[in-house]
Amino acid sequence: MVGTRCGDGRCSGMSGDPKECRERAKQCFARARTAPTLLVMTKFESLAHSWLRLADELESIDAVLRRLKKPERKAS
Repeated sequence: MVGTRCGDGRCSGMSGDPKECRERAKQCFARARTAPTLLVMTKFESLAHSWLRLADELESIDAVLRRLKKPERKAS
């Protein structure tokens, strides 16, 4: 577990899973569509884009870690 988010008395762990981040972005975009004001809509859209950036960063980090774990090939 990467971290814990607590706010309204509930706590949920973040797994560092890009799929979870993209799902949260989708939820934020949905809330933006039903937002009562332009300001709230903008905030939810901004938050959704942050989740998408985090998903991209997690995927990049995962790719780097996979490359580092591969055994090195010796040139013949």
